[in-house]
Amino acid sequence: MSTTVQPRLAGERPRLLRHWPLLLVTLGVLAVGWVARTWMHNNVEIVDHNDVPMLSVADTALNTAIGCALLVVVIAHLLLDRERARIERELIDARAALRTQLEQEAQARRTGMLGALAGGLAHELGQPLSVARVGIEGLHYLRQLGREPSPDQVEQTLARVGMSLVTMTQTIEHLRGLAASTGPATLSTLDLVQAVEALLADRDQWLRYQDTRIQFDRPPGPVPAMGDAAGVRLALTNLLRNAVEAVAGQSSERRLVRITVGPGATVAVHDSGPGIPPEIRDRLFDPFFSTKDGALRGIGLSLAQASAQRMGGELQATSQPGGGGSFLLRLLSPEQHREANEDFGS
Repeated sequence: MSTTVQPRLAGERPRLLRHWPLLLVTLGVLAVGWVARTWMHNNVEIVDHNDVPMLSVADTALNTAIGCALLVVVIAHLLLDRERARIERELIDARAALRTQLEQEAQARRTGMLGALAGGLAHELGQPLSVARVGIEGLHYLRQLGREPSPDQVEQTLARVGMSLVTMTQTIEHLRGLAASTGPATLSTLDLVQAVEALLADRDQWLRYQDTRIQFDRPPGPVPAMGDAAGVRLALTNLLRNAVEAVAGQSSERRLVRITVGPGATVAVHDSGPGIPPEIRDRLFDPFFSTKDGALRGIGLSLAQASAQRMGGELQATSQPGGGGSFLLRLLSPEQHREANEDFGS
């Protein structure tokens, strides 16, 4: 048989002190009775027709009144304790029901997310696997027909298989990044201007977007924010890649991606693409949801949002007037981070 001891919450008064109104009434009744009895002994002389003092009768009446008052107080104590116990039981039951409901809703969300993730993985990994399988089976079929594949056919098939393997590897790496961005981050003060400049200085990953103008509206001074360098780079990389892919359908002179830093600890990425339709805005950050074709669809924005939330920030998406999409990465400033820690500590 086990006994569960409920710890007393911080700041909760002891059980006796919770009944201070009734205790005060009890003490008041006793004090009034004692004062009245003392006053009658000292100032009142009650005699019968034979001049015999009758204070004993008065004492009996006072004692009876005090006893009745104490009995009323005790009964009130018991009734209040019973009512309080009933309310506490109902509160415990309500909390347990709420906890169960929240757990069920969380489980339903996890199940739904798992289904979406499984469906997305089936597409992202199944498509390149199908390409590789078709290429290899094509070579095998030619040999079954007694025809030896030409060197060009073999080279083209191997190239397609190699690209399929690269696509699957990138998908797995992005999923690893998504899993790694779910834990808490170690925050430090960094300059968002330097983070953007370091990202744009890595020319290798932007060579295939050389037809797109990437414009950085650099502020005059540093913009401090709380984050970790890897998380900020992960978020900015995926936002910038999403922007340059959004303008891919535009003419060369209209392909523009603009990056602004500030006010506050924010980075905004604007593009001159077709914009964000209102009907899909709520699903933009769902894993594997995308309006674009090709590999790695719908993973980048999920990674960016997960990275922002991991650092205590947020990611917002809007459409600009006249077309184009805009994503705003908002992080904590050093002042906000310090105030949040002070509030938490207090």
